[in-house]
Amino acid sequence: MIYCGNKLPIFDSLSHPTFNGYWEGKSRFSSSSFEDLVSEMLNNNICGSIASTYPLNEEIEIGEFQNKCTYLGNKYNLKIYPAWIIDDREEDGINYLKKIKNIKPENSFPTIIKFNANYINYLDFKRIKEIINNSLNLFNGKIIIYICTYPFYKRNNNKCIYDPISIVDKLSNLNINVPIILLHGCVTRLLDASLYAQHFKNIYIDISFTLCRYINSSLVKDLEYLFEFLDQKLIIGSDHPEYNYKDLRENLNKIENRLIDRINKPNLSNKLSNILYKNLQFITQTY
Repeated sequence: MIYCGNKLPIFDSLSHPTFNGYWEGKSRFSSSSFEDLVSEMLNNNICGSIASTYPLNEEIEIGEFQNKCTYLGNKYNLKIYPAWIIDDREEDGINYLKKIKNIKPENSFPTIIKFNANYINYLDFKRIKEIINNSLNLFNGKIIIYICTYPFYKRNNNKCIYDPISIVDKLSNLNINVPIILLHGCVTRLLDASLYAQHFKNIYIDISFTLCRYINSSLVKDLEYLFEFLDQKLIIGSDHPEYNYKDLRENLNKIENRLIDRINKPNLSNKLSNILYKNLQFITQTY
């Protein structure tokens, strides 16, 4: 079978390149180096990637990480944009934002700030709101918010799992006109996340990691539903090196195969184009 998705480029919503090639997660892949990421992008028709910092892997120098993204993007004609995890473990997140502001060239690429439960207390939404407001002021309202919705334990190893939907609900009440990307789509609460994406213009669902990890679970029906009915609010990525682009394309083919009997090829190709690259392209060009 010839799959529509295989002919389309992918704008990867999330990757984790590092200078030392070491990845803290549970990946079966040996390296998360920038060089391996770019090699895979070139070999699999990946037009761009949002490259997230991950300070647990190595000390991240803002200028160095940004320059690496820019250099590789220019060299290989790829979009490689940094997403900055706001490390507030020492309550220093706002100073970190100021450092980004001082180094980042004006209007060179979108400012993506990322919240992750390893680096900020998700149970302290007052602090999250404070950081978002500072970001809006520093970057003149032109930011993209990435929020990891994987249900980790909160920081300091306290045995309390935060509720990702409660975070999304509070974000939806902020009344801010910037894109909010729900990384991993609230995982097993994917349909709950979709209710917010349907009713809030600025909320999008990312299914990096989730598509590959849960393709053979009952969640596949929810993924199928999103592809069919919410293609304009869905973005996709590898979560590299948790999964690579071969995994991603194979699992995209599985979803396409489930939809081909209900959706004719031209319409299916349009939906896949939105999901694979057009939605994220629009978001990053607009903000």
